Formats: sequence, structure tokens, C-alpha cells
Amino acid sequence: FDLWWMTRFRTRFGRAERRVIQRLDQLSRAGTEVIYIPGNHDAPIRGWSGQLLAHWKIRRRAIHSMADGRRLLVTHGDEFDAQVRLGGFKENLGEWLYEAILSGNRWANRLRTALGLPYWSLACFLKRQSQTAEAFIDRFRAATLADVRQRGLDGVICGHVHRAELREIDGLIYANDGDWVESLTALTEDHCGRLSLVNCANLPLVLNQLEPLREVVAPV
Repeated sequence: FDLWWMTRFRTRFGRAERRVIQRLDQLSRAGTEVIYIPGNHDAPIRGWSGQLLAHWKIRRRAIHSMADGRRLLVTHGDEFDAQVRLGGFKENLGEWLYEAILSGNRWANRLRTALGLPYWSLACFLKRQSQTAEAFIDRFRAATLADVRQRGLDGVICGHVHRAELREIDGLIYANDGDWVESLTALTEDHCGRLSLVNCANLPLVLNQLEPLREVVAPV
């Protein structure tokens, strides 16, 4: 829940958002474990960490055991900001520009939809042209991997920087699921432990995959 965005721009959940929440709630009531990890845009909910929201567990972070036995830290990622952020005027300017770019992204895609064109992310395009943005993401990736290496884990699943990415670096998994604002991406795992980064902007498209560590017999 992006409470920061909803409060700042006085928006609320639309029909699509309610359908997602209802589906997750149905799954949790049917016995599926649903863990909600609040990020910096819904920080007030972090005060409920360790408690239940309906049937959802609220956690600051979690450890996910994959089907092939590997263990991944699951976190939003903003706890690494102190190590990677620019600070000062440049950071404040960046936040203002980001809001402006997101607004432009929405209007550009409304026009593209009217013209029958597929979704295209202006925000992602501009980020890839910015050396500052690329350097920030490089530092963020390095900080998350250093943390999981120190914890003795096999990798990390995170978000925060709005850059979808699935890589194996020096034996560790870096899985950033991107977001549902700019890139419209999601991370999936199959019964064998195969991770996939999926783009759902138009038709579901697998962007990248990491094979399981060992063969796992899928349940019948």
C-alpha cells in the first residue's frame, strides 16, 4: 500500500487494486502464507510488525526458503539508504524530478493507449540514461549482497529502487522485483526453485530466469 502516495496526492485504491487485495485475502484465508513487508512509502504499518493484518503476517523482513534449498533475505530495501544515498540538495532534486517523471509517465501512456500502442516506461528509459541513477543502483546492489553474504544467506529479494533485475553475482542471487508503477514487473518461483522475472505490462513476458541449484521433484 503506497500510503505516502495516497496521502500526498489524495488518491485511493481503485478497482484493480481492490481486486488484488481481495485475491490475496482469499489465498490467505485458504491457508496460503501471506507476508506483508512494508516499505518506506507505507512506513506507518511497520509499527504493526510481528502482528496480523486480517490473515496477513506483517514483518520488517523475512527469510524465504526456495524449493531447491537456498535461503533468501526478503526485504523492501530502504534500510540500505544510509549506505547508498547521495544526500543534500542533489537527493532532494532527484526526488522532485522523480515525481515529475512519474506524472509524465502516466500521461504518456494514456496517450499511447489511446493510439493503440503498448505500455512504455518513460521513467525506466530516463533512469538508464542517467549515470547518477546507475551509480546509485550499483551501490544499492552491492550493499544488499554484502548484507546477505554476512548473514550466510544465498541471496536477496528486494525492491525499493524501481529497477527490475535478476542476476547471480559471485554465487549470490540478486532479485529485484521492480515495481508496479514504472516497470510493471513481478518475481516468480516454480516448484523446482526456478526464479523468473516477469514483465506484465502488456502480455506476460519472462525477462530473465535463474535455474534451480539442484533438481527438485515437483509435487503431483
